[in-house]
Amino acid sequence: MSRFKQLDQHFDPTLTLPVDKDHTYVIQPVDGKTGAWVTEVMSLAIRVRTGDVEPTEQDMETITMDRGKQEHLYQTVLGDVYQQMFDDGMNWEVVKLVGTTAVIWIHQGIEAAEEYWDNGGQAPKAQKKPQDRRRSVKKTSTASPAGTTNQPKTKA
Repeated sequence: MSRFKQLDQHFDPTLTLPVDKDHTYVIQPVDGKTGAWVTEVMSLAIRVRTGDVEPTEQDMETITMDRGKQEHLYQTVLGDVYQQMFDDGMNWEVVKLVGTTAVIWIHQGIEAAEEYWDNGGQAPKAQKKPQDRRRSVKKTSTASPAGTTNQPKTKA
C-alpha cells in the first residue's frame, strides 16, 4: 500500500493572480514540453545575464524578446487567459506582468512568482551573500573610554 496521498488531494497546479477587485485570473499549468522550453530559455537568459556563459549568435536569438516573441511567450504560458485579459480591457503592462509572473512560476516556482508579483513586477534586489557583508572597522585609539579595544582580531 502506498503512503503517498493522491496528488489532486493536496496540490493545486494552477496559478491564481488577483489583478483588481473585479478580475482574478487562473492560469492553468503548461504541458511538459512547454515547461521544458520555458525553463531552457529562462536558464539561458540568466546564465548570459550573469556572465556564466559567452552567448552565441543563436543564444542571443533565443533570448532576445521583441514584441512578437513576447506575445507568443505570453499566449503560450497564459493559454485562454491571454485573450480573456484583452477582452476584459487590460492594458499591455498588466498583460506583461501577468505573463512574466507565469513564466517565473513555471521556471522558479510559486514562491519566486509571488515575490515578483508582490513587488509589482520588480525583480527582488539581490541580497548580499554572508561573505560579502564585511563589518567596517573603525580606526580609533587602541583603548576606548570603556576600556575595550577596537582593533581587528587576527587569526591565530
